[in-house]
Amino acid sequence: ASAVLDVVTGEEYPIHLLVAAASIAEAEHATSPSKKETLLTSAISAITKDDDPALVNSFAHAHALYLRADARLDLLASSSSTTQTTTTTTPNNNILYGAVNDAKKSTRIHPTEGRAWQTLSRVQEANGNIQEAMDAVEEWARLNPSFGTKAKREMERLVGLL
Repeated sequence: ASAVLDVVTGEEYPIHLLVAAASIAEAEHATSPSKKETLLTSAISAITKDDDPALVNSFAHAHALYLRADARLDLLASSSSTTQTTTTTTPNNNILYGAVNDAKKSTRIHPTEGRAWQTLSRVQEANGNIQEAMDAVEEWARLNPSFGTKAKREMERLVGLL
């Protein structure tokens, strides 16, 4: 595939990026949060395998990170709906910690990606950090003015949680 892209576009694409892109595409169609997280972890591993700064700081890496953060939130939701206890377990804490780290890293790598900020808001809320969630919504709205009404409603909802 890399050779075909080289011929068609005149650019070389690292094989790790192509492997990651295939995993990301498959993850976007995965029906289970667990499968989605596994595929995205594979994509992130491929992107960061050689510590190539161009790949580590790429949109593909940021995209895979915020998608994995979303998948981890979905994992938390599915695990909380299947457990009878109200206490948070260590595996759930680890999943949430990973989601927060993924979302934060995604916004650092690609700070102009609104979806990364939207995801950061969701994970911060899930982590109980309402003010940080509100800060992320503000950044999301600044980057995507067309979502102003939606962001305003989200901000009002978050203010109600304070």
